[in-house]
Amino acid sequence: MTVLLPAVRTDRFHGEGVPCLRFHCPVEQVGNGLALAPCGDLDRTALPLLAGPLYRIGPGTAWVHLDLSAVGFMDSSGLSFLTRLQRRCLRAGARLEVAGLRPQHLQVLDLAGYALLVPVQGRPAAV
Repeated sequence: MTVLLPAVRTDRFHGEGVPCLRFHCPVEQVGNGLALAPCGDLDRTALPLLAGPLYRIGPGTAWVHLDLSAVGFMDSSGLSFLTRLQRRCLRAGARLEVAGLRPQHLQVLDLAGYALLVPVQGRPAAV
């Protein structure tokens, strides 16, 4: 099951208004869950850097929180990552929480008919 939540921004991961010069994806273990906070453009150059966070999801992972609020641009590579992330969560029995979707992300999801995989029920509420 995928749940859409409001973004939870922490200065530890991203500074307000400071763009990422190169893509990175901090991962924080929180109890029996993982918080992923990618920063930068989610395109084909980012995919190799997302393999590590994906492999951290396994038996015993109860939830994964993905905060996309610091991802300025997402293309079909982002869709590929979301598909792999959701499959990994399903195999592990983990709940996937997606937060911080921007209008550009929603447009890419809609154009691809992705609402079937990630149930976009509307825009996340502001925090």
